[in-house]
Amino acid sequence: MPGMDSVAIFWDYENCALPSNISGNAVANKIRQIAHKYGSVKVFKAYLELPEQSSPKSVALRSELQLCGVSLIDCPHNGRKDVADKMMIVDMMAYAIDTPAPATIVLISGDRDFVYAVSVLCLRQYRLIVFAPTVAHTSLKSQASVVYAWPADVLPESAAPRRASVSGTSPPESSRMWSDGGGRLLPQPVPASPPPSPEMTRGDSWARDRPAYSYSSSYGYALGPMGSSSSSTLVNTPSAESDSGARAAHDIPARPASAAVNVSTVIWTVLYAHRLTAPGGCRSPRSASRGRAPP
Repeated sequence: MPGMDSVAIFWDYENCALPSNISGNAVANKIRQIAHKYGSVKVFKAYLELPEQSSPKSVALRSELQLCGVSLIDCPHNGRKDVADKMMIVDMMAYAIDTPAPATIVLISGDRDFVYAVSVLCLRQYRLIVFAPTVAHTSLKSQASVVYAWPADVLPESAAPRRASVSGTSPPESSRMWSDGGGRLLPQPVPASPPPSPEMTRGDSWARDRPAYSYSSSYGYALGPMGSSSSSTLVNTPSAESDSGARAAHDIPARPASAAVNVSTVIWTVLYAHRLTAPGGCRSPRSASRGRAPP
């Protein structure tokens, strides 16, 4: 039975250290609870280099781990590299020699230097459980039977990050499922959006806010927007034929051509009368120059 298997935990503390605000007791107990799913824990070792001058916080952390049954293995580097990794590999092989398969090895590390060693143990029917950071190499995770995220899966519930609930977000996936009557859950059909209203397609708001212009087919000019008393400049406008086509496309009623001609006639009549009443009348520049008195 899997519950009767022996379990050995090898913790690369230099690679997977504890957060500064987390208690060593809580993390060690969480690791032990997960390991008990696979059998009885026979070995629980943590490998780290013990500093010569430790802070009170570091001493308290090591004391908590030791009180929880964790054996702290000192790994003095003394100018060398990978001291802890080599010691862990030797201890795992020694455990495999002393404990025949089936057995479980729990590796807490994200270093892929252990890939070859654990792959050889897996070939001999040893179950491998890996606690690794998310950035760990996939070659190490692929050898494991089960992979746990470090440190998210070993943090106590009070210290685990919570997902903020935002009002107005989409409902969970289960609430968007419906049963077909045969025990299967199928995605709930999304209702189709209603077609656009005729007011939106016809552009009535554009036609309502668009300033009205008077068009003249005889002169080709118009006097600004209709009803605007402050505008008195003549602007060039398109022809009546092109404008009638644009109005027909938007269902805008065309202005009668007679009204446009009458307005233009009035405008030009006023301008001509103003020119007659101006000093000098409507004489041309040539006649005005001939009648000018010499200086």
